[in-house]
Amino acid sequence: MALGIAIVGSAAVVTASLGNVAYGVIAVVVLIAATMGYLWPTHFVIDSHGAAWKQLLWRRRPWAAFRRAERHPDGVFLSPFRQRSRLDAFRGVFLRFGAGADVAQIDALIRIHVSN
Repeated sequence: MALGIAIVGSAAVVTASLGNVAYGVIAVVVLIAATMGYLWPTHFVIDSHGAAWKQLLWRRRPWAAFRRAERHPDGVFLSPFRQRSRLDAFRGVFLRFGAGADVAQIDALIRIHVSN
């Protein structure tokens, strides 16, 4: 709710300050695209072929694309770089654990396919 108010408020400020409704519409589109990970549910699938995730479209990467896995309390981060890099945020994938996820099985599958 607060995010929606912030997006609409920002668009209203852009429209008022630039004097054109088109800029407000562009601001709404850009802000929604930037916050899509928080607005729409994301689904993750890991199997013997790799990792896949869906927000609006399904995307998949094979295990060969990942060289490092970092375990976090709420998920696992898969990176194509062996060491930490500034590009991790752009090239890596953070897979969040959902309710009822078998974390031990997920960790075992990742350890088999991704060598740190």
